Amino acid sequence: MWTSRATSPRALPWSEDVSLRPFRPLLYRWAPVIGWMAVIFALSAQSTLPSIPQSAADAVFKKTGHAVAYAILCVLVARGLHGVQPLQWRRLVAAVVLSALYGASDELHQSLVPGRTPRVFDWLVDVAGATAGAWVYAKARYGSRPRSDQGSASGRP
Repeated sequence: MWTSRATSPRALPWSEDVSLRPFRPLLYRWAPVIGWMAVIFALSAQSTLPSIPQSAADAVFKKTGHAVAYAILCVLVARGLHGVQPLQWRRLVAAVVLSALYGASDELHQSLVPGRTPRVFDWLVDVAGATAGAWVYAKARYGSRPRSDQGSASGRP
C-alpha cells in the first residue's frame, strides 16, 4: 500500500511521491507566457472592442495597446527562454521572432472573427512592441548590452 509523506490524512498517495517538482521551473517560466497569449487571444476574439469617439485618438489608443501587449509578451518569452542562463542576443532575437509569429497568427485569427479584419500595419506594430520589449528586458536584466553568443568579454560576436 502506498503511504504518503504528507502530514494530512486527506493527502493523495501520490501528492509527495509523484510530484510536479521537476516541472516547476518549466511551469514558472512558461505559464505566464501561455496566460498572456490567452489574454491576447481572448481580446482578438471580440467582435467589437471599446473605442474612443475621435477616430485619431482611437487609432493611437489601439496601436499603443498592440505595442504594449506584444512588448509584455516578448518580455515573458525572453524570460522563459533565458531562465537562469546568461542573457544572449540569439535568445532575445528568438523572443522577438516568437512574439512576431504569434502576432501574425493573431492577425490570421482576427480574419475569422466577424467584424474584425487583419492588418499588416497592426502586425508591424506588434513586432515593434516586441522589439521594444526585448530592449526593456535586456536593460532590466543587466542594464547593458547582452553577452554575445560566443561569450567574448567585449560583447561583440
